Amino acid sequence: MKQLMSFISTLTEGARIEHPEDLVFTEGSAGALRAVAELERLAQDPASQISIKWDGSPAVIFGRRPADGKFTLNYKEWIKKPGGQVTTLDELIQFIQSRGGDKSGLIQKLLEFWPAAEAATPAGFKGFVWGDLLYTGVPPVQQGKYVFKPNTVTYSVVANSQLGKRIASSSAGVAVHQYLSDVDSEPQMLKGTGGLNVNGPLLVLTGETPLPKIKLNIPQFKQAQAWISQRAAVIDEFLNPANIVGMRSINELMKRYINSRVRTGDLSNLTDGWLQWVGTAGGSQQQSQRMLEYSQAHDDGLVGIFGSFVIITQLKMGIKQQMDAAQAQSSVQANPGHEGYVTGQGDNKLKLVDRLEFSRLNFAKNA
Repeated sequence: MKQLMSFISTLTEGARIEHPEDLVFTEGSAGALRAVAELERLAQDPASQISIKWDGSPAVIFGRRPADGKFTLNYKEWIKKPGGQVTTLDELIQFIQSRGGDKSGLIQKLLEFWPAAEAATPAGFKGFVWGDLLYTGVPPVQQGKYVFKPNTVTYSVVANSQLGKRIASSSAGVAVHQYLSDVDSEPQMLKGTGGLNVNGPLLVLTGETPLPKIKLNIPQFKQAQAWISQRAAVIDEFLNPANIVGMRSINELMKRYINSRVRTGDLSNLTDGWLQWVGTAGGSQQQSQRMLEYSQAHDDGLVGIFGSFVIITQLKMGIKQQMDAAQAQSSVQANPGHEGYVTGQGDNKLKLVDRLEFSRLNFAKNA
């Protein structure tokens, strides 16, 4: 294991990054073993691509269109829509209102964010930056700290610190993580702040974080590898596409089931819970009954799958808790802790999130 004094890496998060424990549902035993290997690699060498997953909201894309250099900004899901590359505040308001529903809160946030984001985007800038809005307006000071809560995590910064003084002169804050050469191009890892003006009204943060020396629990990792390897055949037999013809994709249904359990804050007795849940999980009664009978007939594979999920979750949380502890001296404090971290590169990125904390809170907030 390498001794790390301090290391800085940048956020490479993209859309739909998987939880490592969910790979057993989508890739069977190979995915479960890959998750264990990735977590082990991370513990041995955290310098290899890990970064903070900020809990900002909303997610935004802003920059200058390569064709004409005009500044544009919108919610990340909308900037690619027809008319989504708005170039004035009036166009932004009209576009959001056209989406229907009460979007007054989102409109207000983006209206306040626009001037700071435009000022931070140099005239010669080409392309777009993807980030998460942290605050608009100077955050309130509580007990000598600036405090802001963009989503479910409460962040605080000592007011008389260097970063605190920077917040005092800002009108908005954003955490940036990806660059797009055009709105339809593939997102790329953003190097630092990507050429944005960091001395204006916009506070720009990245996923950079000091990384600790993580203590690798070798017996736990060996136990996880042995558990999955010994049950690989029954896990893959359960998920074999040839065996589940005519049933809705049972692996995706398992992920839905896990999310339903996350909402309750309880991940105990997953196998028995599945047998109770799958019979009423939606779809036709005939299909639900078939999936229940299939699960009962392949209970050894079911135990292997959910057991792998639990073991990988335990490995992940052991590493995440050490990462959280390393943030104690960070200039930005997060309560109850950072949402999570992102590790890996390209299509192999994984997110380390406490699902019973942050995923459950997000489910509740968006219910």
